Amino acid sequence: MIVRAESLGYRYPVPRRRGNGPLVFPKPALNGVTFQVEEPRLIALLGPNGSGKSTLFRILTTLLSPQTGRAEVCGFDLQRDALAVRRQIGVVFQESSLDRKLTVRENLTCAGNLYGLQGVALVKRIDQAAQQMDLSSRLDHDVQTLSGGLRRRAEIARTLLHQPRLLLLDEPSSGLDPLARRELWHYLRRLQVTEGVAVLASTHFLDEAAQCDWLLIMHEGRLAAQGAPDPLCEDLGGEVVEIVSDRAAELGSVLAPRAGFHVAVVDDVVRVECPNAPALIGNLSASHGEWIQEMRMHRPSLADVYFHATGDLFRP
Repeated sequence: MIVRAESLGYRYPVPRRRGNGPLVFPKPALNGVTFQVEEPRLIALLGPNGSGKSTLFRILTTLLSPQTGRAEVCGFDLQRDALAVRRQIGVVFQESSLDRKLTVRENLTCAGNLYGLQGVALVKRIDQAAQQMDLSSRLDHDVQTLSGGLRRRAEIARTLLHQPRLLLLDEPSSGLDPLARRELWHYLRRLQVTEGVAVLASTHFLDEAAQCDWLLIMHEGRLAAQGAPDPLCEDLGGEVVEIVSDRAAELGSVLAPRAGFHVAVVDDVVRVECPNAPALIGNLSASHGEWIQEMRMHRPSLADVYFHATGDLFRP
């Protein structure tokens, strides 16, 4: 078992005051989050900003203790055996923590010393980690001369020195260009496949989540859905039809009673999950064509999965 989380809950204690009104206590950052990772996989923790991803990340990295519930990482309890957990994980934070004035090798050497590695053993592990991230030719380059993608790969190489079983990354592709993002996820997949390292990365990019083995979809502190990307989309069934209308609420009430339909109204758009979209479009054109400005049809995507699970549009 890589990770087991049971009913994790956390509420930040600082209340807020709106104007001259009473104190308003924030909603729980995490509320009853339960999941498990049984084998090394590439896992995306998916959700928009404020969904609880960072709080869950901080708990799994032992920076926060859950206020309710419990969790284990690689068989060790997060609260009772935090030091043992830290020996099993590698952590890459959203903000870079490399010393830009040092070379990649010097950064890795300093980190290796903190892990208790020295001498020949440390040199060997630095070479291995650099090879894993295709950084061997960059080891003696100053970090400040590297591109954003190379710096991120250097940070990952640093976390691999003590051979962790679980790699945790907080928004690892934040600030990277599209090519660097694709390359980064290529290396994460390679680590999972060739080294047997479980990778759990938080992201708000749907295209990144779509290439993972498993998704944990967060919404307002809760785990709204989880599963493999393709089955999650297939479970919606059929197609998704979006109908733009200035009488959206009325049109939604007409469609809602139909068996096999999932109907929701968002502003002036009626969104319908249905088993036969072409038939629906034809029938609606005939019966309510004067109400309709535009109709769109597409196969279910992860954005649709998020909407079905939460009732909200996915807004990164």
